[in-house]
Amino acid sequence: PTEFSTFSSTFSTFSRFSSMIRTLSSLKRPNGLGFNAPNTILRGKTTIYRKFSTQSKEISQFLSKKCPSFGVKSNQLQFIHDPSVFYGQILDSIDKAKERIVLTSLYIGVGEKEVALIEKLREAIERNPNISITLLFDALRGTRPDEKGNHTSSSILFEKLVSRFPNNVKCSFFHTPKLYGLLKKFVPPRINEVFGVQHMKVYLFDQDVITGGANLGGSYFVNRQDRYLWMKEHKELSDYFNELVQTTTTFSYELKGDGQLHFPVKGSDPVDNNSQFKQLVFDKLNTFYEQKKAETSNRTPLEESDGLIFPTIQLGSVNIKNDEEAVSEIMRSELIEGSKLLVCSPYLNLTSNYQELLLNGKGSVEITTASPKANAFFGEKDISGFIPSAYAEMGRRFFQSVRKHKKESTVSIREYIRSGWTFHGKGFWYIPPKEETPVLTLIGSANLGERSADRDLESQVVILSENQEIREKMMNEYKNLSGSTEEVNNELLAREDRKPDWKIRIGSRILSSFM
Repeated sequence: PTEFSTFSSTFSTFSRFSSMIRTLSSLKRPNGLGFNAPNTILRGKTTIYRKFSTQSKEISQFLSKKCPSFGVKSNQLQFIHDPSVFYGQILDSIDKAKERIVLTSLYIGVGEKEVALIEKLREAIERNPNISITLLFDALRGTRPDEKGNHTSSSILFEKLVSRFPNNVKCSFFHTPKLYGLLKKFVPPRINEVFGVQHMKVYLFDQDVITGGANLGGSYFVNRQDRYLWMKEHKELSDYFNELVQTTTTFSYELKGDGQLHFPVKGSDPVDNNSQFKQLVFDKLNTFYEQKKAETSNRTPLEESDGLIFPTIQLGSVNIKNDEEAVSEIMRSELIEGSKLLVCSPYLNLTSNYQELLLNGKGSVEITTASPKANAFFGEKDISGFIPSAYAEMGRRFFQSVRKHKKESTVSIREYIRSGWTFHGKGFWYIPPKEETPVLTLIGSANLGERSADRDLESQVVILSENQEIREKMMNEYKNLSGSTEEVNNELLAREDRKPDWKIRIGSRILSSFM
């Protein structure tokens, strides 16, 4: 009996020890990612990962290594489907903002709708004297004269606002690292934008953020089909985007009340001190992004969340390629047999890397792009008028690659064509095997092309969710975009208006990295 009692006590102690070891192991962070393992308990609460399939868990683990992560509920996400609704929501959000407004775009137009928007900003300051307004545009596109040579631009429109409310309004202009020296001196306005631009789209109002591909101007408010994601009442996400923009303003020209642009860091001007500028940009952006990754790695979203959001950034000219790495891995690992990737890009100039991944994947791929007539440059009288034909030629070459790889049954191309409308949607949706709706979408400013990877400053978000309501929202958005399309096939490409001359064939190859 004594021996049995001793054995029983030893066995009980060993069992408790083993149980403790298993509990500690369950809380271990895999691969040193600072990311709590799926299906585990965190401070007595289950995490969101118990809702995920094995495939979604694998995607989330990879993305957590590359990106900050934020939990989100279904009622915090809304996809806007119409450009006029997008414009109306911008105005309404300005009216309701009390603490901060951030508008980040390639440019703001100079028409009546844009002037009305700026008037709304003035009214917001008068209602809330302590409100902070941050504006960020591209230094080339945002300061160039209009088509008639008139000095009307984003900088001119905001000069009075900055002069009247210097304590409330900060207006900055990011300059590409790619244009300096003799190029800066001799390449004329409009054409110089091919070297790179500030391309992020962030519209922030207190704790709400709208992002996507739409700029603040002209047809983007009327008849230019784009994508628009409205993220509501999310402090952590809004803080992330606010800090991203504020960081970018530290290495961007600032508009002063006298109408002059001043660079904030001596000895690091992008034109005169280009090497120092590149280092400054890399250090600032990289430090911001790594800090955000570290912060969110310690905040595992709980089960109350319905999905995850992973923001990405890209500025290839200073070797920040987070977005490209995330997109490439999703294409590489998730295009398994039976899956579907629905891609859209207004300018079908996919990087060679993306082309290879799409053509070698085992899943099906459907790409939607703008038809020549749905390209915003269609009908332009200057050199821009050749751009729709150049992109059509790039699309034709990709169509030929599909045939060369014998992928006609799994890879298809469709063109958006709608009378009086142009197309600017970009991103993709991922549908797993044996499913009907997406579990993932990518939305933001990048066109999945050469210049997005190597030249422009881009910002995007990946949404990952198995919540049925979010998945239906994703699917409905795609259906709205793809409803006015036609298939690209041999018959379409054989039409007389789709036969490019030799200048387009050669020029589109030489200039592909600028498009």
